[in-house]
Amino acid sequence: DNVVLKSTYTTTNGAFSVGGTTSFSVASTAINTGGGDITFTGTIDGANNLTLTNTGTTTFGSSVGGITPLATFTATSGNFVMPASVTTTGDITMTGAGNYSVPSVTTTGSGNISLASTGGTLSVNAAKAAAGRNVTFTADEIELTGTAGSIMGSANLRIQPQTLGQAIEIGGAGGTSALDITNSEITKIATGFQNITIGQTAGTGAVSFNTASFNDHVTVIGGSIAANGTLTSAGKTVTLTANTGGISSGTGTGVNVVANTLNANAAGNITLNTRVDTINATSSAGSITLVEDDNATLANVSAPAGDVDITSTAGNLTLGTIAAGTNNNKFALL
Repeated sequence: DNVVLKSTYTTTNGAFSVGGTTSFSVASTAINTGGGDITFTGTIDGANNLTLTNTGTTTFGSSVGGITPLATFTATSGNFVMPASVTTTGDITMTGAGNYSVPSVTTTGSGNISLASTGGTLSVNAAKAAAGRNVTFTADEIELTGTAGSIMGSANLRIQPQTLGQAIEIGGAGGTSALDITNSEITKIATGFQNITIGQTAGTGAVSFNTASFNDHVTVIGGSIAANGTLTSAGKTVTLTANTGGISSGTGTGVNVVANTLNANAAGNITLNTRVDTINATSSAGSITLVEDDNATLANVSAPAGDVDITSTAGNLTLGTIAAGTNNNKFALL
C-alpha cells in the first residue's frame, strides 16, 4: 500500500517495509531498525529530510526523489540494494558496511555528495553535484562504472581510501589490492572540478602513478609517492604530498610531471623529472633533486635538512626563494 510517513519509526531489529509509494507529511523523517532490514518497493518523493539507519540491508525498488526531490538523504546501512536514482536539493550521504553499487545520485540545490563503504567496494555509475558543491567517494576499493564524464561537479572531487594506510595506484591496469584508479575510470570524471584530490589528508599508504592525464587541478596524497610514468594536468596545478616518506621518480625514465605548476611536499627526499612553469617544493627531512626539461621558475624550494640540486636540460631557471640545510647545492643549465 502507499504510505505517508511522519517523523520517527524505530524497531528493535525488526524489519520496516513499504509496499507501495512513499510520501511525507512532515519535514524530517528518521527510520532506525537496528539489525532489521528496510525496504521501499515503490518510489519515494517529497521535500523531506530522510534519515535511514540499520545494520541489515536497505533496499530501494524504485527511484528516490525522482518526481519531487528529497530535501536531504542520509543512509547508514549494512548493505544497499538500489536499482534506481537518488535526487535531492540538499546533501546526499550514504555509508555502507560492504560492497554496494550506486546507479545515479544528483543534488540540484545546495547539496554535497558523500558516498562511502567502510568495508567493501564502492561502485558508482553516475554522480552530479549541485553548482559549487563537493563530491566525495571513500572506500578501500572504488569502481567508476559509468560512461565518460558521468562524475560531474564544479567544486572539489575527492577519491580516498577508507583506511589511512591503504595503497593507491593511479593509471594502472587495475585489479590490485590497492585502491586502483585506472585511466578508463579517469575518463569518467567530467572536466570542470575546481580540484581533484586522490588520497586521505593524513594518508600513509604507498602511492604510485603510471602515465595518466587529468583535465583539472589534481592533488595526490599518501605516505610516499612513486612516479612510474607521467602525470599530466596541462595548464593546471599538480600537488604531490608524501606525509611520511619521499617523492621519487620510481621506475619512470622520462618526464614525471607535466603541468603549469608543481607543488611537491614530502617528509623525505624529492626526486622528479618535470616539465612545468613554476615549482614549489618542500622536503622537511630530505633533499630535493629536480630535472626540468623546459624554462621554470623556482618560486619556493626548501630543504632545511638536505641539499637542493636542480637542473634545466632545455631552458632557463628563474630563482625565487631557495633554502637548504647544506652547502652542497647545485643549479645547472645543460
